[in-house]
Amino acid sequence: MPVDFYDITRTARVSSCNGVSFVTVSDRPLFRAAGWELSDKWDSSSRSKKTDGDTSADNVLRSQRRARLRLKELATCNDFSYFVTLTLDKEKIDRYDFSVILKKLKNWLDNRVRRCGLCYILVPERHKDGAIHFHGFFNDSLPVVDSGHTDKNGHVVYNLPGWSFGFSTAISLYGDYLAAVGYVCKYIAKDSEKIGGRWYYSGGDLRQPSYSYFNVDFDAAAAFPGAYVSTVPAVGCRIIKLTFGDEKSLKDFLEKTQFTF
Repeated sequence: MPVDFYDITRTARVSSCNGVSFVTVSDRPLFRAAGWELSDKWDSSSRSKKTDGDTSADNVLRSQRRARLRLKELATCNDFSYFVTLTLDKEKIDRYDFSVILKKLKNWLDNRVRRCGLCYILVPERHKDGAIHFHGFFNDSLPVVDSGHTDKNGHVVYNLPGWSFGFSTAISLYGDYLAAVGYVCKYIAKDSEKIGGRWYYSGGDLRQPSYSYFNVDFDAAAAFPGAYVSTVPAVGCRIIKLTFGDEKSLKDFLEKTQFTF
């Protein structure tokens, strides 16, 4: 069905998860009320036309931004219990060959999703020598054991006895949950390499965010505390990102910035 560009009438999208809202505002209409997002369509068609050697910095940055937002949405919608790190033992697996690693990792994760109800988000990262390891979030479905160590704040560091490919740590999520989410998102921004073709891996019975669409005045939104303004050359517009930690704050924002035709 052909895209009707006259349906693209909204300047803002709100994704809501557990009372937290992530707001994206454009300086021109970019969203359709039914939920179709123009920039995603453009990205898909661009990928299909790109050559394998296309590593445009703009494309990488845009892809990273989308991945960070999606990771934030998933992590906020779900009640994860542990920040985990999974490393790989060179005696048990080739730590540098991601095709080998991914096959083993996928089988291990899928087994625990089916048998234990695991929900997870994992971000791959390379050591300085190129070896791969993972950081992310697990729910409380897997057994943990006290490692005998604590983190710098005195919290117990656990091990995951079921992880058989190397060393593991699991630290109960404490303090500011959104800060922990932001910490994991930084691993996506750390390098420009999409290891294995994806910025992160997720699975299990994950709750999804709900989306709503509005017309919001760009300048009024940019004046709000915490507004982050950036330019997206590939889409030809400026974008504002905001986060609201409760429904009252979001309602106040919309009352002050929303407009109708």
